[in-house]
Amino acid sequence: MTENNKVLTQMGIVYAADDNYVKHVAVSLVSLYGNAKPNELPAVYIIGNHLSKENINKLDNVANKYGGIVEYLKADEIIERLPKDINTANLTVSTYIRLFLAEIMPNRINKILYLDCDTYICCNILDLLNINFDGKLIAGIEDTMYPHMKTKIGLHESDRYINAGILLINLEEWRRQNVTKEFIKFILKFNGCVPHLDQGVINGVFRGQIKYMPLRYNVQSPIFVIHTYKRLLSFHGMTSYYPEEEVKLARKNPAIIHFTSFFTGRPWEKGCLHPLRKLYYDAIVKTDYANTVYDRGLPLGRRIRLFCFKYFQSVYFILKKYEKYCYCSI
Repeated sequence: MTENNKVLTQMGIVYAADDNYVKHVAVSLVSLYGNAKPNELPAVYIIGNHLSKENINKLDNVANKYGGIVEYLKADEIIERLPKDINTANLTVSTYIRLFLAEIMPNRINKILYLDCDTYICCNILDLLNINFDGKLIAGIEDTMYPHMKTKIGLHESDRYINAGILLINLEEWRRQNVTKEFIKFILKFNGCVPHLDQGVINGVFRGQIKYMPLRYNVQSPIFVIHTYKRLLSFHGMTSYYPEEEVKLARKNPAIIHFTSFFTGRPWEKGCLHPLRKLYYDAIVKTDYANTVYDRGLPLGRRIRLFCFKYFQSVYFILKKYEKYCYCSI
């Protein structure tokens, strides 16, 4: 940390990662530090699930370059409290770490901004840490979620549902109300198979206790690749969402890009069609992972589907009108 840099420690930015996703955290850190004020750096905490020493050193090198400090916290023992046969879909158990943040984070930290590994920061986001919870337990951004997925966790189809990739968390209230216990009870209620994993848990437990933030703070791939507002609602079976003008603003001026895979692939997959993938490529060369941009290539069949959705989207929606039900997991 340089003499002129000040690390803010009363609040925190938090990531959870294992060795499979650590290089994406490095990219996110480059974007976070690069857009912060040099004399007002955020305190960063990385909760590692068996992170290797080599990867920790690589993350430290990113922080040192900007004068920042990263504190590493372990969650190995806490994760063991999860049911042995808990569903992780195609992810790792690390995705559930955010459910235990009230216990993992130091007691001096009462408010945190949790960021998924696959996020890219486009501006100074420290103002988010000053948002008032208005008595709510958590703040997030509404997700484009299918109504039938809401009802599977006990919500109504009309209920709003947040994406768990960017969360402003009221740790003080989480501790006071012992929400970790409620999370575990919810998981056991579903025998370890909650739809959408920990995201389903958060939405199910916090129904009515969520504050919604502007869309530009979590701009996922559907916002970029579905061409019109009407189609965005139609694809996900939604009757309401953020206003159309706010969707346009988020697409034009995102504060946080969330590189989800929806009809784009991800930047570390060769063949990715995300319109802002170059931001990821420009950032990774500033890390020790510069020579490992791609983890894998997209299969030819999937590339064709992504290409068709991008350039022949109108045909897709014409065909969709004749389907009783459509759920795409690309």
